[in-house]
Formats: sequence, structure tokens, C-alpha cells
Amino acid sequence: MRMAMFGLIALILDAALIGLGAKGLQALEHPGWLQAALHAGLVTTGNGPMHPAASRASEVVELLFAIAGDAAFPVIASAMLAALV
Repeated sequence: MRMAMFGLIALILDAALIGLGAKGLQALEHPGWLQAALHAGLVTTGNGPMHPAASRASEVVELLFAIAGDAAFPVIASAMLAALV
């Protein structure tokens, strides 16, 4: 039960990060919601963008979310493994 609770916390953190990135990309480049979420997810996980950024502001958002993904990974992994430890 504890693993499920910590897994849910990790899922919420990850979804919030991707949702925030998708909202930022939508504000700057105006893609559809699904495409923006996919793009934010790929950038956040370090897989790289789906397509080149359309503007300097989009490049800054992508850079910030790449850094946020690197910073969030240990937090999310810790939340997942906390129940085992």
C-alpha cells in the first residue's frame, strides 16, 4: 500500500512537470495539447525535442524544462523507492 501511495506521488510530480512544460510550449508555439505534452515529455526526460524550437523564447523554455527534468529525476525516483527503503 505504501508503494502505491509513493508511486502515485511520483506520478503526480511527473504529470505536473510535463503539464507545466506543455502549457509553456502551447503559449509560445501554439501546438495542440497532445503534441505539446509529448514535446515537453521528451525534453523533460532528456530525449530531446520533436522539432526545432520556433523562437528564442521556446528554446529557453526547452532548456529550463530539460534542467527541471534532470533536477526532478532524483526526487521522483526517491519517491518511488522510499517505500522499499
